Amino acid sequence: MRRKLIYFAPETRGGLADYAWAQAEALSKQGVDLIFLTRPSFDRTKACSFRVIDGLKEDPQNLSAFRWIRRYQHLQTLLKNLAILRGLILSLHVKEVIWSSFFEYGAPFWGGYFQDLRRHGVRMAAILHDPVRDYRIGPPWWHQRSIKNAASLFDCFFVHQGPKLGGSQDHLLNDPRVLKKAVKVPHGLYRFPRAERSREEIREELKTDLNSQVWLVFGHLRDGKNLDLILKALQGSPLDTLWVIGKEQSSEQRKVHEYQAMAITMKVDSQCRWIHQHLPESEVGNYFQACDGVLLTYSKDFRSSSGVLSHAVRYRRPVIASGGESAFIDEVNEYRLGKVIEADSALAISEAMKQGFTMEVVPEWDRYESDHGWEENARIVLESIGLDHEKS
Repeated sequence: MRRKLIYFAPETRGGLADYAWAQAEALSKQGVDLIFLTRPSFDRTKACSFRVIDGLKEDPQNLSAFRWIRRYQHLQTLLKNLAILRGLILSLHVKEVIWSSFFEYGAPFWGGYFQDLRRHGVRMAAILHDPVRDYRIGPPWWHQRSIKNAASLFDCFFVHQGPKLGGSQDHLLNDPRVLKKAVKVPHGLYRFPRAERSREEIREELKTDLNSQVWLVFGHLRDGKNLDLILKALQGSPLDTLWVIGKEQSSEQRKVHEYQAMAITMKVDSQCRWIHQHLPESEVGNYFQACDGVLLTYSKDFRSSSGVLSHAVRYRRPVIASGGESAFIDEVNEYRLGKVIEADSALAISEAMKQGFTMEVVPEWDRYESDHGWEENARIVLESIGLDHEKS
């Protein structure tokens, strides 16, 4: 009989949701009876080989304008969802649980939900996308207590990068008790179909000159992607064109119309093209192959991995990248996938755009692809939590 595994995925859109869905599919194909626990709003467009239970609660539609009341509302939803997770574990007699991400916020309130389950043999693991825990809610002592409480619940942490000497003091893996539980896994590649329409056709559709250097910003719009700085940088490259393809990620982020207003104020609106919608997978390749480079200019607070990077690799498009200490930056450097620049600098973006790309340094596309497989990711995960012997 196949062992059951619950995959707890409260994030419904963006990079964390994409990762969770792809990893769950890979785990399921390894012969595990996987139950994917998420919210009704989870952004899924593909069939899957696992069971989906969308029974988690959504955040209230009318969130308060006051920050602390809004945080309380989020905490109430979180507590309800963790109670649902606990109930599912008990009702299905599941012994292995994977969390799609690690979070510590409010852990002293909910940690007890799972401490007793651990004593009865339930093993939990978390994907540690962002090991630097420097976002604080409350005083420092509460923050540290929350991290310690949450970290103690897990038997294993899956990471894409280890700690660095001289790195951030807030790096979770600097704690030896956490480091000994850490297991490195590759970030799998997201697969999209080949481009079906020509470069010329796409550029004509977007009213873009065939000789213009085109930069692509792709995916959910978040303030941390520094689109405002990209627009400012575009002022220094009047012959270049910017394609922005994606929807807002949440109500707390800037809206597309705000960025469009910025473009008008900066007098670069004639250089911008906007596609404010979720593209079908069959269309993604068309826009990547028709651009010249991809802008992944994250802020210094970004320390996770980038799903859009795998799109760029898939369609062989170099990137201009920035961000904090992360596997993402390491990979761009190691595989020579483009240029790494100073984070949060319109000047750095502008200079990189002016320089463009040459073939002096050839990106190692094939090596990157061979090193980043979901099958290997799933194999390591199952082996680490003791389910590898359940393959069928």
